[in-house]
Amino acid sequence: MKKYLFPVAMLAFCINSFSQPTINKAATVNTDYLKKSKSQKTTAWVMLGGGAALFLLEIVIVLHSVMPEPVL
Repeated sequence: MKKYLFPVAMLAFCINSFSQPTINKAATVNTDYLKKSKSQKTTAWVMLGGGAALFLLEIVIVLHSVMPEPVL
């Protein structure tokens, strides 16, 4: 019996230490998700604008290098 006491106690300690708290944070979670969503949307629009600007710059560079300059 003594040799089973220590493993059972360790198992009970490990199960208890890795469990999640049961506090209900539903009200704060909704506002956190809304803030995160707004932040992600803003980041997405900034990235889209930057990508479009780089794409247009690349087109201008390619067209400038392909088209010969007029001789005056």
